[in-house]
Amino acid sequence: MLPDDISTLNILQENKRIFEKIYIDYLSLGVERGQISKSKNIQSIASLIYTMHNGLKVITKVNFDEKELIESVDTLLSILD
Repeated sequence: MLPDDISTLNILQENKRIFEKIYIDYLSLGVERGQISKSKNIQSIASLIYTMHNGLKVITKVNFDEKELIESVDTLLSILD
């Protein structure tokens, strides 16, 4: 992406907003059901999941180590405990 490519930047920012909203909705449902503690910052967790999701898409194209990826996802999900 070029520094002055505002159009692409806007698309990427909207994509981030949409995905984080989806994650927040599901995380909120988990809080309502008592599956996730009310003390968790679901906005931050949603942002972290979005970042991890995009990172995994890149990493799997560069170095696919299934065991390592599963451990990384398990670690990410452990923050929900």
